[in-house]
Amino acid sequence: MLPEDLLRRHPYKSYNPDIANDLFRSGYIESWGRDILNMIRECLVVGLLEPRYYYDMSGFWVEFRKDIYNE
Repeated sequence: MLPEDLLRRHPYKSYNPDIANDLFRSGYIESWGRDILNMIRECLVVGLLEPRYYYDMSGFWVEFRKDIYNE
């Protein structure tokens, strides 16, 4: 799966089920595999740039960025 694939409907596979379960139970994740679009929307709502997604053989990570030139 490529990071671009996350913006379309896709199957969910947790690389760390313990962290994923904690995020789900605490309310940070609504349902498995659907919250990428919510994350993008919330970043834009609070004035952050769209997050970047990376994937390689070691795993998956998200980079949250702030536009340092604007408040």
